[in-house]
Amino acid sequence: MLARRKYIIQAFIIILTLGFMGGFALSDDNIISVPNVPKAEGGECVAPPEVMRKNHMKFLKHDRDLRVQKGGTNIDYSLKKCIGCHVVRDDAGSPVSYDNPAHFCRSCHQYVAVKIDCFSCHNSKPDQNITLSLTPSNTHKFMLSNLPQSWQGGDANE
Repeated sequence: MLARRKYIIQAFIIILTLGFMGGFALSDDNIISVPNVPKAEGGECVAPPEVMRKNHMKFLKHDRDLRVQKGGTNIDYSLKKCIGCHVVRDDAGSPVSYDNPAHFCRSCHQYVAVKIDCFSCHNSKPDQNITLSLTPSNTHKFMLSNLPQSWQGGDANE
């Protein structure tokens, strides 16, 4: 008799717990949020958005190594160019720094709890004298074909 009561109480607790969790999941107030990523000011990016979302850090590191270790000057994935195009402006029209939650990089990195240190050395606001020259979209395939297949997000010949 005592064992039966024990099982009834356990079943009751399980049913209550599952019912509570189901109600919580179906509630309109508990919809999972996504980061609010600001739109870029420039034209087309050097790669499609789905590729950049997944691989931007690999691209930046690759080109950093190309410039610093090999003295390369033809850099496709420059942090300076990224910041120049993906600038977010405040109400007065001035570019915001990484300290501002609206900053392009911070909007996603804060959401996924990733701490970046790029801006401990690099400027998080665009240089007023930089002229952006974005790569036309018809060269995306060429640029991507020169990178490892695993970075491309799919078949490079598509």
